Amino acid sequence: MDHQPQNVHDISRVPNIYNCSTSLLNAIYFLTMTIVFYTGISLVGVPYDGSLAELATTAAERVRLSMWKNIFGIIGVLAGAVIASVVYGRWGAVAMGAVIGVIGLVTAGLTVQVLPEHPKHNATVTMSFGQSLRAMFQNRPFLILCSSTILVQTAYAMLLSNLPYFVTLILREPEAAVGRYQAIVVIAMLIAAPIWNRLSRIYRDRALLQVSLLGFALTSALLTGVGWFINVSSTLQAAIVFGILGPFLGGYFVLIYAMMGDVVEQDAKVTGQRREAFHYSIFSFSIGMGLSFSTLIIPLIFSQYGYSLEHPTGVRIVFLVAAVLVMLSVVTLRGYRLTEADTKR
Repeated sequence: MDHQPQNVHDISRVPNIYNCSTSLLNAIYFLTMTIVFYTGISLVGVPYDGSLAELATTAAERVRLSMWKNIFGIIGVLAGAVIASVVYGRWGAVAMGAVIGVIGLVTAGLTVQVLPEHPKHNATVTMSFGQSLRAMFQNRPFLILCSSTILVQTAYAMLLSNLPYFVTLILREPEAAVGRYQAIVVIAMLIAAPIWNRLSRIYRDRALLQVSLLGFALTSALLTGVGWFINVSSTLQAAIVFGILGPFLGGYFVLIYAMMGDVVEQDAKVTGQRREAFHYSIFSFSIGMGLSFSTLIIPLIFSQYGYSLEHPTGVRIVFLVAAVLVMLSVVTLRGYRLTEADTKR
């Protein structure tokens, strides 16, 4: 039997330094672009969301503005998805990013021209960052909203991250079908938005927010059992549950931003200064914390219970854990106390 001599210079035995350096450069580039992207979102989103508290003077007006904000936001998401897919199909990813970036720049710039100029507040002394932090920790309604937001956003991010696994492993459909179920949720959110606006004229925002979260928790728990009803196809079961989820999810996004406006208005009465940017920055940070927590929780569940065709239990448990987190946020909101007199300018 012939034996070929081993070549100490055999490249198959030498680590590919080029690939390692390329991967490192890609990782650095991805990290840098991610930081720039989310910083840009904050620079635009914080003053944009903060303008709601400036424009509206009553709780009812804040809910109405938040409703329209969500309606146009949903329309923008749908239009952006269509435009992005067309541009990507014809000219590639770079062109898609450029086109979406230009559209975002133009539409965001329009708001600068139409926002009214309010007279400066009569505060003779501004608060330092440390004083603002101390005032924030004394603002119980704001802390409660932020705590609830972290829980809900963690659950929401878990639901979104888990959806492709759910479609491919539980429903046994191609990953392209994810968009179809997302569309069901988005359309249901759009249809239900005016209903939440009308209900806010009759019931307190906190009660409506708790109802929306209870519905979110219930439908998330129902997703755990999709496919267990023999007489109904799994696809139809999923479509029905997502159709029910949409209105509750839409109600949450309408109400939470309106209630943030209430908190900002109440804080202005207490401190004598308007601090929309400070509050919405912390609120945005709470949303980001929820996303971060979801990336820690899901791998733990998948590693423990599985996420394969043979063992898809982990995919179902993710929905159940999300439901528990939302229920905890409902309990957290029990301590929220603000009246119309506290929040009316």
